[in-house]
Amino acid sequence: MSDIPSGANQTMGSIFSEALSAYENLTGKPIWITEVGIPSNNGAGVPVALNDSEARQALFLQQSYSLFLSKPYVKAVFWFNLEGYVHPPYEIDFGLLNATTLAPKPSFVALLKFLSGSG
Repeated sequence: MSDIPSGANQTMGSIFSEALSAYENLTGKPIWITEVGIPSNNGAGVPVALNDSEARQALFLQQSYSLFLSKPYVKAVFWFNLEGYVHPPYEIDFGLLNATTLAPKPSFVALLKFLSGSG
């Protein structure tokens, strides 16, 4: 557990870290993180602007994978999704590849760097 008391000004990283540790302590079971991600755009059907961009998506991928895989009990992490939009009414793009051209986005490059150990 971190030195930050519960309810204090915590970062999402410290909240995730504490929750993962608590779950692992409770169950003793391996953890798989499924459908982690943030969109790289502000979807037209989303009522609140997410202020996301391809650069922020790439940074989030690097930071979240680093956090999750620093825990020995986290055995797998899955990004949501490889390419494409979450369809109407949201039209938000969580993909690592451009939905139209399938060109790699910065988040895909960040994933490759992370997997190769250089990111």
